[in-house]
Amino acid sequence: MTTDENGLEIGPRLQPVVERLLTWQRDVASQVCTDPQSEAERISLANRIDTAIRLLRLCDEHHVSPGAHWDSVPDLISPSYMPEIRVVDDGETDDPAGWRELEFRSGVAVRLHSGSVVIGGHHAEPVPVGPRID
Repeated sequence: MTTDENGLEIGPRLQPVVERLLTWQRDVASQVCTDPQSEAERISLANRIDTAIRLLRLCDEHHVSPGAHWDSVPDLISPSYMPEIRVVDDGETDDPAGWRELEFRSGVAVRLHSGSVVIGGHHAEPVPVGPRID
């Protein structure tokens, strides 16, 4: 892995792509616009390039490839509560006493809600990404 000008790591597969996007982003940032409409479009494009770079880095960090399976948790809304789905390692037993709740690297328990996106990469482990943004 190498790091970019912001000190963020880039995997070797995506390094050339991210470098091209960073060059494009610098070119867009250096453009001079004389009218408000052009300036708004320039800022919007710079923000979209930044979003693309961040998404590529996330995919690279979590080994998400174009062949990964993406899906969202179906709506499970109840009139009396908002269900929370806990992700557990069942230890290959049907006895819940032997189950272990999975945690993110930060130590926070993995919880899914209606609309949460789950990505199954080339590892068999899903990668919860957070609530779906419509």
